Amino acid sequence: MNPLSGIFGAGVALRNALYDRGVLKVRKLTRPVVSVGNISVGGSGKTPFVIALGELLKERGIAFDVLSRGYGRGSSEIAVVDPQGSPQEFGDEPLLIARKLEIPVVVGADRYQAGLFAEKKFDAQVHLLDDAFQHRQLNRDFDVVVVPASDLEDTLLPVGRLREPISSLNRADVVVYDGDEAGPEYSSMRDARDSLEAVERVMKSEEETATPIVLVKAETWRITRRTYVDEPPNKPCGVTE
Repeated sequence: MNPLSGIFGAGVALRNALYDRGVLKVRKLTRPVVSVGNISVGGSGKTPFVIALGELLKERGIAFDVLSRGYGRGSSEIAVVDPQGSPQEFGDEPLLIARKLEIPVVVGADRYQAGLFAEKKFDAQVHLLDDAFQHRQLNRDFDVVVVPASDLEDTLLPVGRLREPISSLNRADVVVYDGDEAGPEYSSMRDARDSLEAVERVMKSEEETATPIVLVKAETWRITRRTYVDEPPNKPCGVTE
């Protein structure tokens, strides 16, 4: 490993250890939080996944909002995204989510305060937390991490694109692995629906396990319970109820 990546990795490991041991404070919102994030900088397909998950929630009649950092906006203050606004005001991804889902999207550097604001202003049953796997100061009830195949061959910042090592995926409840060389975009809503309905079954399960679930993109998304190691699954896996 490059020495610079080694130094970065040591800092990440220390920060995670402080959260794991309760030294750094984690704050909790009143309503459940489902986080969708990644372990690398740049695009990984998490925004399409948030949108697909939002569509599924809407079909179920579940009221929700989205909390986002709002990267690229000109302010760090809490704001409700106006679908008619600009990326400079709200950030590209929050604006896209607000336009696609037509639900409240709240941006703010402090996502705990953004969540408190949302709970006072909107009657959501659940918060979707966008791009927040590393935002550990806010408690989440379910962690989804989207991993493109390229992440498995990459290295830590600043030499590579990884924010955290592959081993950090053991913190996740679900790992969405995209093994398609064409990229992280979902080929159809049906593919996303297959994986999301599998996630829904896992979320309803009373079985507790430290093992992440890996969703493998093949002809359709499939789900299996397995320990995630440094190698991706060799073949599509069947659905486990």
